[in-house]
Amino acid sequence: MADNYISVDQNRRLGIQLRRLVDLTREVLDLHEKIRSIMENQTDGASYATLEKEFGLPTGKGELTYTLVTDSLAVIDKSGVRQLVEWLG
Repeated sequence: MADNYISVDQNRRLGIQLRRLVDLTREVLDLHEKIRSIMENQTDGASYATLEKEFGLPTGKGELTYTLVTDSLAVIDKSGVRQLVEWLG
């Protein structure tokens, strides 16, 4: 077992809540990565029409939405969020 793994006692009320936080965070991170990957395959950097159509976005909002998704994922990758799900996951 890795030295950075942290075991959570799920017999404790707060341990259960911590486990839920980790699980939900992992779910959000996984979905975020999946959506970003799909978006990357729906644009060539010049046209966002397919992305707008497939995600149900208003015309002209694809690039902004793509930027928001990629930038927010970059923030997650640089923060302790990924460590939280890896060390307590």
